[in-house]
Amino acid sequence: MRPIPIAAATLGAAMVVFLVWRAVHFFPSALSRFENSPEPTRNRIHIDSSLFEQETAGSSQLDAARRDTTLDATLSRHRDSLGIFRSRLSAVRTEGEDVPLYSMEFRNGIPLVERVKEISQILQARGYLSGESSERPRAIWPWAMRVQRGDTLVALLRGRIAGDAAPGSFVLHLGFLQTEAGRMPALNGLPRGTLVAMPPEAFADPAIGAAFRLGGWDPALEVRLETSRDPVSLQKSRILLQHLRADLEHRLLSVDSCRTIPRGLVVADGDRGSSDPELSRKVVDFAKERGWWLLDATGNPASRLSEQAFAAGLGTLDPVRRQEGKVSAALLASQEQAIAEGESSLLLPLDSITVRKVVAYLPLLGRRGVVVAPWPVVHRKARRD
Repeated sequence: MRPIPIAAATLGAAMVVFLVWRAVHFFPSALSRFENSPEPTRNRIHIDSSLFEQETAGSSQLDAARRDTTLDATLSRHRDSLGIFRSRLSAVRTEGEDVPLYSMEFRNGIPLVERVKEISQILQARGYLSGESSERPRAIWPWAMRVQRGDTLVALLRGRIAGDAAPGSFVLHLGFLQTEAGRMPALNGLPRGTLVAMPPEAFADPAIGAAFRLGGWDPALEVRLETSRDPVSLQKSRILLQHLRADLEHRLLSVDSCRTIPRGLVVADGDRGSSDPELSRKVVDFAKERGWWLLDATGNPASRLSEQAFAAGLGTLDPVRRQEGKVSAALLASQEQAIAEGESSLLLPLDSITVRKVVAYLPLLGRRGVVVAPWPVVHRKARRD
């Protein structure tokens, strides 16, 4: 034979002998370790509907030895922050033992996935492990999780969104504009913090100040600027482009109550007037001298009011959803916006029918977690480059 084939055959034979020798020493010891290893019984528990069907009747009185009191205290302590409005403790029987089962129903307002994330963080901070977290969107209990300490199963948690939102979860800034001349309609039932804007002549009522204080509403002076080229005789209630500062004083402070009761200025219309830089500056200066805030409710994209208020350092209210149509549709839209974004605002016509509809709708807002809150005054600061 040639030298190369002889060397290859010798090397192959040596490798076979080595592998046989390793097998003789490895497999017996590996088999022994496998047979003597503890059986991972807990890892065979899976979170599915069949496990919940084994929920033990009358198991709310679990053996104290089977309950983790630290877990009990943790969930109880964070009940409000987690939005748990109802819960119960039962058990599921697996492999001859009762495992505590915490069933939690959360309030609306925060997605379930956010609740799960918050619970997981709280438990992990206290040394617990999430052995398994299961999400089944169409199930009665769409979320469930195993809670462990090391390899030991402590409890099962499950949850769903099933309760009304907590009062105050969402905010609605509600306001009214008096679109027709006359006395202030009854505002009984409107919550505190509701904005009520009226023209100067409406403040002639001597009892109006007491009514606002008693109801807790925020009074504002309603201003209407020139919106068309109609003759002056047809625009007696509006501030015109040619009016001087003295004219504003005479028209807007026509009664004594206008000097003391209003807290802000609401510009209700005025496409031409609000876009005029000189007139908008006069209106802003008029409000600033009295320590009032300004709400631009004109809906005019060319309005200079907010720009002028910003330059003068005047407090303003953020842009508002103004609705002249159906009250129920406007309230529903504002409600959904508040739930989706945390807050919303709405201006409605000030008349008796609209007020009654709003008062009747308030309980529905409350059940969705939406409350009426005062309008925040914003003081924007100039940016420095």
